[in-house]
Amino acid sequence: LLMLTNTTGSALRLKLWVQITGDNGVKVTTAANFNPSEAIILNPYEAKPISFNTNETRDYFDVNHVDLVGLTKAQMIQNQALPEGNYTICVRALDYYSPYTPRSMDGCATFPLYYIDPPVPVQPACNSDVNLNNPQFVLFSWTPPATAPGNIQYEFTLKEVPNNLNPNDVIKNEAFPVLFNTTQTG
Repeated sequence: LLMLTNTTGSALRLKLWVQITGDNGVKVTTAANFNPSEAIILNPYEAKPISFNTNETRDYFDVNHVDLVGLTKAQMIQNQALPEGNYTICVRALDYYSPYTPRSMDGCATFPLYYIDPPVPVQPACNSDVNLNNPQFVLFSWTPPATAPGNIQYEFTLKEVPNNLNPNDVIKNEAFPVLFNTTQTG
């Protein structure tokens, strides 16, 4: 979450410059020619929280609007994530109409990015058959990965996998209906 504050008596129309630098050689920077479709408007003396997962800011991380070092656009599209590492993110507010006119100092923060192993399914066992009962009751259980932090959230999605299709493809494809979905903390 980023907090933008207008310390002037005039409304400001802004856009953001964002740079993410990792200790792994990865650098993601807002492209110089990128102009978002809408300005961020700050009224006089207004403080506005900015979240980077809204429609207003989503385009800042589109692979077509960033310059990449240490990874390719194809890798970003395929993985949908940055590689593991320690990162620094810096953000600067720029005038929307004069993008080379900064309206703020850089605000920076550091964050680690590490991925944990997926949970290991226990029941039902992989490739096992589930008997049809009425009413149907199937217990799903798994063991958490050893590297998981103490309080982790799991998203459980149940879909029918037609014969001869890759289950991973079915899960990722929204064309296949979701039979059940829940988020559990464990």
